[in-house]
Amino acid sequence: MKVSNNALNFLLAQYRAIFKRAYIKGLASAVLLTASLAVGQAQAAIDNIGAGTTLGASGSVTVTGTGGDKFNITGPVNETWDAKVTITGGDTSTNIIKANDGNVNLSGTGSLTISTSDVANGLGISGGTGSNPATTTVKIDSIDITKGKLAIVDGKSGSVYVAAGKITIGNSETAVDNDATLTLSNLKNKGATLGHEKSEITVNGDGTLEVTASGTFTFIQGSKLDLNAGAFMLVKNVSSQTGTLEIKSDDFTIDTDAVHVISGDAAITTKFTGTTGLVKGNLFVDKNGVFHSLKIKNE
Repeated sequence: MKVSNNALNFLLAQYRAIFKRAYIKGLASAVLLTASLAVGQAQAAIDNIGAGTTLGASGSVTVTGTGGDKFNITGPVNETWDAKVTITGGDTSTNIIKANDGNVNLSGTGSLTISTSDVANGLGISGGTGSNPATTTVKIDSIDITKGKLAIVDGKSGSVYVAAGKITIGNSETAVDNDATLTLSNLKNKGATLGHEKSEITVNGDGTLEVTASGTFTFIQGSKLDLNAGAFMLVKNVSSQTGTLEIKSDDFTIDTDAVHVISGDAAITTKFTGTTGLVKGNLFVDKNGVFHSLKIKNE
């Protein structure tokens, strides 16, 4: 029987409460996988980035997500991203990068910081949503989610690829509040990838990484991947489809008392390749709520 989102949220809350006990040094991060990304109406190719500031500028840009001050990019776009962008408000349909019917390529020495007052607000990044094949590629120096959400999802007509030298989800190793979330969703089996071969990815105590895998093209990759103490990993499938999440890292670490949760009505596989990772303590929870040990298989 398929597990509802409400039930999953309840279970995760219970897991967090359990691992908050004194013998654990702070409940930490979570790796989750959802299928939620709201896609807004098509806008001009580049619309209202920090009230008109271009991404190619090397200065700082703050996006409030209100009025005309939003982050909205629709393909086709090929743009340099050197700006230091901070998003302080607006949901993932107000602030969105999407390929639509034309490719989006954004790359440079810039950065993205999501620091909002509402944990549901932030930025959405989507692959092709139109009738023509189109992909979205974002490659910058750093991504830092202190509070809010970065929602990455493939589209019906194309893949999505988001990478940075450093990707940090959450800013506390001991906090139990789920303030910062990154969702990576491969819904149409077009492909969703987080990180490149040199990315350093860290999920802290108040961070959550949610992944929804459909088919075989869901990847997390980097030179270093750290899930701090108490981390949750919820892997979901799409409807009754099978899914595979592949983690490629030379240095993969799951800290003490991390929890890996799988949910769905079809088989979900998590495959680790090229890793010399260290697992200090990890629990695996299958869709029936039975705890098992999770073992990393090097391939």
